[in-house]
Amino acid sequence: MKKKRRQKPINVPITRGLVDELGQEMHFALLGMQLGDGSFVNWERVAKVLLTLSMAADGNDRVAHLDKTMIDAALLVFGQIADRHAIQQEWRATESELPCLCRGVLAAERALPVLDYRDIARACKTMNTMAAIARVQ
Repeated sequence: MKKKRRQKPINVPITRGLVDELGQEMHFALLGMQLGDGSFVNWERVAKVLLTLSMAADGNDRVAHLDKTMIDAALLVFGQIADRHAIQQEWRATESELPCLCRGVLAAERALPVLDYRDIARACKTMNTMAAIARVQ
């Protein structure tokens, strides 16, 4: 009996330009947070990219486990900042939260080149859908 050859899934790597664009988005927004900008814009920019990359990295064995963990830890910090916003009306990170956010951004930057473009596109579509639902509610 002849075994059927199993097709290897095609990996569609992301372009260097997209890696640079997402990296700049995260780093410049994080820099704004480090400089004390308490606006929603910086919080949203970093959190959106990290959440998208976290979803894209789910189940991807090419992304280092430690990098995925650091990305998810940074997302938990963003959740804490959002919870604090209800009281303080600011989207400001504390001194103790900034190192975790920096590690999460650096981990996301390491994970970007090994992610598949289709996974990022799917995660981005899911993010946009979730954002649209949140706006309606």
